[in-house]
Amino acid sequence: MTIHPTALSLRSSEPFEIRVLSRGRHPHPHKGACLMELVGAIPGGPWTDHPACTPPVLAHLARTVNDHTTPHGRTRLARLIPYLITDPDPALQHRVDLEVTRTLLAAAEATLHPELVTTWADRLQHLAVTRDHPTRRSRRQLVAIITNTLRAVHDATAHAGRDTILRTLLSAAINAQRAVENHPPLTDDRSAEHGPETAIVILARLTKPNGADFYEVEAHVDLAGSPAWLRESWHRRTNELHRQGS
Repeated sequence: MTIHPTALSLRSSEPFEIRVLSRGRHPHPHKGACLMELVGAIPGGPWTDHPACTPPVLAHLARTVNDHTTPHGRTRLARLIPYLITDPDPALQHRVDLEVTRTLLAAAEATLHPELVTTWADRLQHLAVTRDHPTRRSRRQLVAIITNTLRAVHDATAHAGRDTILRTLLSAAINAQRAVENHPPLTDDRSAEHGPETAIVILARLTKPNGADFYEVEAHVDLAGSPAWLRESWHRRTNELHRQGS
């Protein structure tokens, strides 16, 4: 993420508390944060809603769910942050993309028109047979299926229950990724119904490349200053990633 220096009046490094996730992308944490911006900030790196630590298809699904969810519902999405950090294996990427999309389609089938389900299922089967590795074209097709599926779910579900449905769909997609990684599925934490009680603390630093007239924003989550549920979940996830890489 790059920003013009006249757009901000900030010290070189300062903390920001994020209490409720927001829609869309944000030029700097002091403007707020969406789900995927926080996903990228936990391991530290450029401030972006397209972090390299999450496969593109799963990341697109998470961004779309974030934007379709109400502010109150987004506080519960925050508990999925550590499990969206997957350190993707390029050799498994096409399989992950297919499984995430197939799982979403199956989980949302009850709210979709049968002809759409058949059409998209046939397209997935074609991609599974003809593609061994992800390409920009195949990913665009998968992203289109995800976008249209979530739009149909949004339009077909009542406002009162939509947040729960969207969170369930995202959890199912994360579990599809976890199955490929040979990790057990996550369970929905009903004790988190009202979301995190404490803010997530982000440390942001502005860096200016040599000779440039803009700043780049780097950020990481201050786990020591953030709530226990995030520290504990991230510790469990880092243990999983360590075992996966060993």
